[in-house]
Amino acid sequence: MSAQVDLATLRKHLAAALRRRDPADRAVYAEVVAADAAAAHRDVLQERDVVAAALHVRHDWPVSRIEGALRLGAKNREPLRRALAENPSPPDVAEPAAKLAHLAELGRELHTVRQDATAAAAREWEAAKALPLPPVEGLPEDPEQRAEAIGNLLRTVRADLARVAKMRNQAAAGMVSHRGWPTAAAARIAGTSGTRLDETPPAPDSPTLRDELLRLARSGRTLTAKIAALEAEQQRVAKQVPAQVRTEAITEVPVAQLRRKAASLTKVADPDDRTTKADELVKELYDLRRQVIVERTEAAGHLHVHEGRPLAQLVEVISPGSRNQAQLRTQISRLGAVPAKVPNAERVLVDRAEVARALTELLTEVRALRG
Repeated sequence: MSAQVDLATLRKHLAAALRRRDPADRAVYAEVVAADAAAAHRDVLQERDVVAAALHVRHDWPVSRIEGALRLGAKNREPLRRALAENPSPPDVAEPAAKLAHLAELGRELHTVRQDATAAAAREWEAAKALPLPPVEGLPEDPEQRAEAIGNLLRTVRADLARVAKMRNQAAAGMVSHRGWPTAAAARIAGTSGTRLDETPPAPDSPTLRDELLRLARSGRTLTAKIAALEAEQQRVAKQVPAQVRTEAITEVPVAQLRRKAASLTKVADPDDRTTKADELVKELYDLRRQVIVERTEAAGHLHVHEGRPLAQLVEVISPGSRNQAQLRTQISRLGAVPAKVPNAERVLVDRAEVARALTELLTEVRALRG
């Protein structure tokens, strides 16, 4: 396995990565070198452990001598000892002492390459963040027409991103599954999370899998930047377009009365009667919750588009602890390019979020009574 590791090529690839013009490209290609070095380092350590086991079992080297030859620190001794215990009958190895020294040095070199590539990628990601958003071109000059065009374009670009992200994540998961890349490195290249990759079925292995991942990752970054630019322009244009102000009152939801109604169902002795009344209450609760969610989304849309509130902040109000911004973004986009203004939107959002949670809890309780 170690014969397949070419340190010079890895260093050459890192130097080439850092000569690319775009900081995001420099970061991604440095991440690729880090992932390749990590996979090679893992293979070298596995081979090293086999050689160490041969020295321990066949040549009576004590564990302390092997640790000394490898120059292992305290934190790296336990994995070696565990590997030795798991391999009581290793194969015979020619010139094991020299082989062990070679693999130890190779492992240190690969570790250094990985560290250098990871550090370089981190610097380039920071440089990429500082780049300005791409220009928004080809839109009508009239503010109202421009706002409508942005809304339509955002829906199209978001759909494109969802399609690209699915294939990109599958390719990244494939590199983890088939090429031994660390999940964290593959996730950074793909621009997603390690958790998402763990849940994604990998693409089939192929000679072009890595190139396909890089192509899709670049496409994903381009689409993400375009969405950010369009959203920024949407907020700018929204200030120029007179938006309708919603004047109707928000839905009055007698939560306390509904709770009493749900509690009374537990006293209905006949199971069929209880199920019928529970079904009626479920429908009532469902219709109310649907309307409340509409009002909650309208308030969130006002705060996001007209006041520039980040989606993450609004999600935290709606569902504390949740990080799922995609669903709220989709709901807001359905309101149109310039959502209606909502008086006292912040108070409405908090109130509607609380009522929606209460109705959800009630729905769960009532459904449980249906038998």
